[in-house]
Amino acid sequence: MPSRSSGLRMFLFVLMCAAGVSSLPPEASAQNRNTFRNGAGLSVSVSSPPALLNVTGSQTISIQSSLPEFTAVLYTFFACTRTETPRSWDGAYTNGCTPLGTGVGDKTLTVTQAMIDNGGVVIAMRETAFAQRLRFAQWVPISARGIVVSTRTLAVTEEGEASYTVRLSHEPTGDVYVEAARPENSRAIEIFRPGSFFLAIPDSWQASYDIYFTPTTWNTAVRVRVRALADADAADVRTTITHAIVPRLTVADYHNAATQTLAVTVRDDETAAIVVSERTLAVTEQAEAAYTVRLSAVPTETVWVRVQRSSSALEIYHPGFPGIPGGWTASRDIYFTATDWNTAVTVRVRAPDDADTEDARETITHTVLTGNARWGQNTTVRPGRCR
Repeated sequence: MPSRSSGLRMFLFVLMCAAGVSSLPPEASAQNRNTFRNGAGLSVSVSSPPALLNVTGSQTISIQSSLPEFTAVLYTFFACTRTETPRSWDGAYTNGCTPLGTGVGDKTLTVTQAMIDNGGVVIAMRETAFAQRLRFAQWVPISARGIVVSTRTLAVTEEGEASYTVRLSHEPTGDVYVEAARPENSRAIEIFRPGSFFLAIPDSWQASYDIYFTPTTWNTAVRVRVRALADADAADVRTTITHAIVPRLTVADYHNAATQTLAVTVRDDETAAIVVSERTLAVTEQAEAAYTVRLSAVPTETVWVRVQRSSSALEIYHPGFPGIPGGWTASRDIYFTATDWNTAVTVRVRAPDDADTEDARETITHTVLTGNARWGQNTTVRPGRCR
């Protein structure tokens, strides 16, 4: 049932329509107005969700009305990210709005970042059938004292830099400190921390950075610089930067502001490849030659490379396995791990004798059989021709 304050709002709705008032005074801001307009003298009230501390997700709101139950189902309610007063009762006002369902009662409102940034949401009621005219619109404020991060995701290349901004959603009554920090177990990124001339503290790259806001600078976006450190592997890294209030340094009205998390992807700059020491190889009939094979970067799992001849004019030495002797064959499989990827493996090649007097030009292919997806499947590297 409507509360006493809701009843007061219902009385105001009817009074405004009877007096021919179509909207609140122009100076009323989106944050403090309560009713946009009541186009049919309906008695409708909307209970606001609780104060939302920069939280997105499902919230329950209750829509009550003096309409008979069988009449209420003829109306559909919408949640609209709008701030302007409807200028007409055209149902097109709800275009792009999210339907909440028909009739009165509890509705599930999915709070979005846009609603939070606007400071609230418009609950609108439209006819389900007939002319589908707009009948009712009410502003529901969302109290969102929190940290506003300019983006939800950030991509930065190894040994490169990227940036974003941070500000507050509402004016604080005192100082506010926000700590931007990477996870303790992550070394993939560093955050730029400006120094202080007066304190003789130099600029530096650190694991965290405390951002300072005042009642006069709360809405000034502060740039946060992030750089990615180089590593030896050939895989992207996914990490985060959290933005949390520092309670001991922050005024009380911001103590409940929710932590904001930024997802960071560090794009690898190493090229996953098979490195062959020679591009061409010459071997005399009934003689041997050799070259080496390794990987270009650390794999995230074991990588198997198949060394394969193109014809019987060549033979490749297989060293065998424990209990199995080696020998000359058509191919050989080499495996690399995260600990020996850079250790060059020697490949021996020999050319059997034949009856002709012509040189033979052949190839040896090196193909990835299994391993990290960044290395690809059936990736072939041709080191050159054997003759």
